[in-house]
Amino acid sequence: MKTKRWGRLVGGTALVGAGIASLVIPVLPGVVIVGAGLGVLAPEVPAAQRAVDWLRSLRKQAV
Repeated sequence: MKTKRWGRLVGGTALVGAGIASLVIPVLPGVVIVGAGLGVLAPEVPAAQRAVDWLRSLRKQAV
């Protein structure tokens, strides 16, 4: 189980980092990549879960 947790932490952090870099480099959709990274981190990190919940509420307001 520790391997799965570390995989989530490393993978999610890498996605969030790539997403932040993509916000500066306009080649990739940075917001989508950051959201995916937060989605991966959400089961392990409470702050990421709050951020995902906040993004979902913004999406509901926009639609």
